[in-house]
Parts: sequence; C-alpha cells; structure tokens
Amino acid sequence: MDCDILELKYGIARINLWNVESFDGNKFMKKNKNSIVFNLNGNAKLKDPTVAGFPELCYGLSGWKESFGKMHKKLIFPVNIYDIINNKMEIYIEYKNIISENIKYNFALDLWIKKEIDGPPANTDYEVMVFMPGSNTLPLGNVIYENTEFKLYNGITYNNVNVFTFFMKVPGAIIDISNLFRSLIDISKDNIINHKLMGIEFGSEFMPVTSENVQFKFEISKLWLNYKKKLKII
Repeated sequence: MDCDILELKYGIARINLWNVESFDGNKFMKKNKNSIVFNLNGNAKLKDPTVAGFPELCYGLSGWKESFGKMHKKLIFPVNIYDIINNKMEIYIEYKNIISENIKYNFALDLWIKKEIDGPPANTDYEVMVFMPGSNTLPLGNVIYENTEFKLYNGITYNNVNVFTFFMKVPGAIIDISNLFRSLIDISKDNIINHKLMGIEFGSEFMPVTSENVQFKFEISKLWLNYKKKLKII
C-alpha cells in the first residue's frame, strides 16, 4: 500500500522518513495476514549525514504526544515508570531483513520517557532505544556500561534530550522492558521514577553507505506487548 500511515486494529504502521529531505522512488507498506512488510527503493537525500528514516510499528503516544491510533481500554499510555518497574512489561518481537543494499541499518525499539506529557521533549526527558543484535549502526554517544547482555550508550540528541541505548548482545524474541528500566536507574542514577513512558515504537533506521540510493525491505511478523494484558499489535 503506497501510503505513509496504515491504521491497525491497535496502533499504526508508518513509513516515517525523518531526517530525509527528499525521497525519489518507491516507498510502501504491505499488510499480510500475520505481518507487515516495509519496502524502500529510491534515492534518499538526508538533511544531516547520520541515520535517517524509521519505518515502524507504533502503539500509544509519541514523545510529542502524537496519537498512534487506537489503544486497548486495558492498556492505555502513558504508563508510569514506577508501575512498570514494579510490575512486568515485556515486548515480543519477530522480524527479518529481506533486502538491505547500500545501507547500514538497525532494528530498534524507541521509547520516550517524559516528566510532563504535554509539549515537545525537554531536557528533563529521556529517549531510550533498544538496538537488536545484528544492527550495524552505532548508537549516539559513548559506552557507559557493559555486561554479558548489553552495552549501554549515553549521548545527547539535537534537541538536548538525554538518550540511552541498550545494544543487546544475545538474540531473543522477548525484551523485558521492566528489567531494562531498573538497570537504567541503577547504572545512570537518574531519577525517572515519576516519569511516564509515552508509547512503544519498533522499526529500523538506515544510513546510505556510498551514495543516496537506498534499497531496504524488511518484515515485522510479531509485535506483542505484555503489561497486565497481552496485546497483539501484529
């Protein structure tokens, strides 16, 4: 389907070509019975020579309080960080890279944690990313901690927001968000207990390697959110 946003029963899929000044070519999503395929084939002129785009599945709200479509009445975002770390929030993910010509890329969760939910992200807020094993772009910032499960990077975004990235080492379909947030609090010593998680985003950033030409096709076949209720997004 040649469109930028696709409404799902819960949440949305979107092309989301951020940091792309222009894209000359084909970009589309195809919803199958049990998956969504994203396909980009064309020339992408970036605004800044870093990673760009984030074709993704989304549920809840963005860091700018943008709605990601319908939410289940028993699983409404934002969710208090205090409640997440004292309960169990897990995300089940299955995906595969089909074509990735002339690009570097990651597959990642993008999670916005805000002190005040209104307005754009501020320097009191946090962006937390979770890079999946096999991603071949490096996160923003420097490594501040490492164990057998992940490397934790920390940097500052263009809008002066603290970003922490867990680069996972061990392949697996289940991401324990509660445990990662507890680790983040222990390692960083940042007080996010009274902040709120705005929503869940999973997709891929890409970066052209030798030219502006991009050929990228990938499929997400499972995105389930388990927090007091198991919710199937795809």
